[in-house]
Amino acid sequence: MERENAQVNCPYCGTVIDNSVEFCPNCKEWFTVPALKMFKYVSVTLYIIMTALCEAFGLRFVYSLIWGALNFRGFLKISNEKDIQKFKILFCLFTISICLTFAFKFFIISDIILEILLSYRMLRIIEKYTLKKYNSPVTHHEVGMILFRTLYVIYYMDTYEQRVKDPNMRYCWNAEKWIKYFIILFIILIILYLIGFISIPLINVPSFI
Repeated sequence: MERENAQVNCPYCGTVIDNSVEFCPNCKEWFTVPALKMFKYVSVTLYIIMTALCEAFGLRFVYSLIWGALNFRGFLKISNEKDIQKFKILFCLFTISICLTFAFKFFIISDIILEILLSYRMLRIIEKYTLKKYNSPVTHHEVGMILFRTLYVIYYMDTYEQRVKDPNMRYCWNAEKWIKYFIILFIILIILYLIGFISIPLINVPSFI
């Protein structure tokens, strides 16, 4: 069995490299696919469906909380001690704020603020882990994070391989994927409207007859 620090030749360019590395620093070829295997339910489609259903029952931010709880240990595994403390505190505050919103609707403002802060912490944990493991300085888009929060984190994970291989690609725009997302969201909204869970205001054309 080879030791992790054994020296081997890169199969692409022949450069002597450490056996534990996942890409060649000389020719930039990857030996494994960069991935975040410790996280669950990294699906934009699933998030859209579940969030729409929760919204229909008046449970705003609930699926974001559920998703965070399901991946809580995943974030702890790749965090340093300082980020662990910040992540735990923000997650607890977010949970409390959502519970309070059921009784006092004005707490929805704190829900939004805390989800932004929590999403930022999640992204920073991933970015620090990626820099250490793959030596790739991936970054996120601040506006996208503020507007979409947990959804942006999931999309960030969904496009992780692209980001690691090309850290300058901050948007990772894929037209086919986004068309699919919008179609799915439109279908869900129509179904919820037809069964009476949501109301879609229609423009009434005044009759002059």
